[in-house]
Amino acid sequence: MTINGYQQPGEPFSQSTTGFYKTLPYNVNNKTDTNQIAMFYGKLLDPLSHSVNLHNYAYYVEGTRVHSTALHDYVPGSESREEWNNPRSYWLGDKLWLGIKLPYNHVRVGGYVQTSRYQSQEDLFNSQLGFVNSPTPTNLTGSRAVPNGPFFSDIFHQLNAAIFLRDTISPISSLRITPSLRYINYSTDFTPNDQTHFPLAYQLNQVSAASAYPSASTTFSRLAPSISINWHPLRWLAAYASYQRAYRQPENGGGTGPYVAIPASQVNLEQVGYYQAGLKMLWTHLGILNNTYLNANFFHANFSHELLPTALSSFGFLLAKGFSVYNGVNIAAGTNIGYHVHAFMNASFLHTYFRSFTNGSGTFYDVPVAYVPNHTVNLCVSGKYFVAGMLMKPSLSFQYNGSQYMYNNNTNITSHQKIPSYGLINLGMDLRIPMRKYIHALHYVDVNAQIMNLFNRHYNGFEYITAGGAYGSGGYTSPTSVGAGSILAYPAAGRAFYVTVGAKF
Repeated sequence: MTINGYQQPGEPFSQSTTGFYKTLPYNVNNKTDTNQIAMFYGKLLDPLSHSVNLHNYAYYVEGTRVHSTALHDYVPGSESREEWNNPRSYWLGDKLWLGIKLPYNHVRVGGYVQTSRYQSQEDLFNSQLGFVNSPTPTNLTGSRAVPNGPFFSDIFHQLNAAIFLRDTISPISSLRITPSLRYINYSTDFTPNDQTHFPLAYQLNQVSAASAYPSASTTFSRLAPSISINWHPLRWLAAYASYQRAYRQPENGGGTGPYVAIPASQVNLEQVGYYQAGLKMLWTHLGILNNTYLNANFFHANFSHELLPTALSSFGFLLAKGFSVYNGVNIAAGTNIGYHVHAFMNASFLHTYFRSFTNGSGTFYDVPVAYVPNHTVNLCVSGKYFVAGMLMKPSLSFQYNGSQYMYNNNTNITSHQKIPSYGLINLGMDLRIPMRKYIHALHYVDVNAQIMNLFNRHYNGFEYITAGGAYGSGGYTSPTSVGAGSILAYPAAGRAFYVTVGAKF
């Protein structure tokens, strides 16, 4: 790949040759993305008695996305040169619970139900080519309605429901114990819709239909317990610990996900067991320092039954399964220096690995988890001042992300190569301007200005080792050897300015 396109004369396209922020020309690569979402919700709080409250939360969410490009594939003659991706979905749900106050308990009991429908749609085509895979001769060329490259359209209906019971027990004022039980049920009905959505393409190009498996239904039920303890032995000291078990269903949708490219028999709920224990300390006055706090905890999490598909630009996919472990320490501290200055920091130190990682080449042990920084640090100092009746809050912050392992699509396992660490300086200013004396109905105007990455640090937000499809000779009908093993990167934003304005009437 050069700056002028695939196998075109010109300077090789890379950060070291064409520049860190240089992009391919519009006529070589361009994309259009739009996302729309609408949400309607309502809340109800009804005091049934002095000790019993009825709560209800109902919602409806609808969303759609359009992702299109006339140059999805850089390889001339590829059937997947153009792309149209247009998934649609909705959620309808309701959560109902009772809050019951007793002398030494606060009980919450209730449940929720959510129904959803998700329809995926992806069609890759080349409007300048015919149907090379057609079993019968045709003069048609590829189009969005009749794609001659890979395509899919699938429908997922899901019904998620749960009932729960949580009891906060406080036998003495300094102790709170909160056990909880949640019984969950996840049901999914999958219907491949390729033939219905693309009837002619299915006839001429059935080999390119991505839905490899027939309709399927799955239902999973689990009991998810948790317990937390908070003990406040001294006025300035509290100790806490908790355990919880949670479940989630692997993400549906796409041509490489569960039910579509992975049979329903291999789909299971992913599970996490999470433990943490820590201390909180608060000192009201320490000389010129006010409300100084320190919070430190250790956590341990086990993730099991992980389903780890990786989509490739060649429209293929890699599949792996894993059991990962996360160990870490979190620290947070803050203080007010006099009246005008506030300072805080937080830091996390992580050790993550796959206890077992299985791909097509076998099972591996003690494999690093990709894209988890080994440590992060945030520092911030802010002020609060009144100037000419305006409240001003300047801030200066430092953000540090440690190094992180990247994934190798060429070997389908985490690489031992790392994305380098980086640190950023950010500058901000909040202004609250009183407006009542100018416009009676307007209380105040808030102006927030931010300069992110103040010194324009060059760093990559994401890197991976390619299997050779993107920027190589990959494509629906092309081999994927050229470029395999190269590192592809997404440059993170340089210096950026943001201004937001809000008003209170």
